[in-house]
Amino acid sequence: MKIPFPLKTAIIDDNRTILKLIEVMLEDENELEIEYFQDPKEALEAIKNKQFHLVITDINMPDLYGDMLVRQIMDLRLGIDIIVMTGGINLIDAYACFKAGAKEIIFKPIDKISLICSINESIEKFKKWNNVLEHIITQKNL
Repeated sequence: MKIPFPLKTAIIDDNRTILKLIEVMLEDENELEIEYFQDPKEALEAIKNKQFHLVITDINMPDLYGDMLVRQIMDLRLGIDIIVMTGGINLIDAYACFKAGAKEIIFKPIDKISLICSINESIEKFKKWNNVLEHIITQKNL
């Protein structure tokens, strides 16, 4: 199945200021279709019901901690890339998120260049998948 672009992206952080900052940082990113969530449980329901391919989430949130959210998203088996953000350097939390399936961790305060680089890695991964798929389809039709 071809991955549609712009890439459907969920950004989750219980801090409205952080969400607004990320929104400003990504305002020129035309390869993304972004939905912002303050409530991780609401975000998880949206992820279950929509075709998200990239999730960027905070670790430390009320009601649903980051590694649990990552684990629940990965359990859906939808091929979603997950980038985790954290304000604290806690090796145990970072390891738990990686073990659950996160592909990368970004530290707060968020640096625009780091954020864009992480996102671009996911974009390139999905574009490569689309190219492979197109090649296979072309070869089958010959």
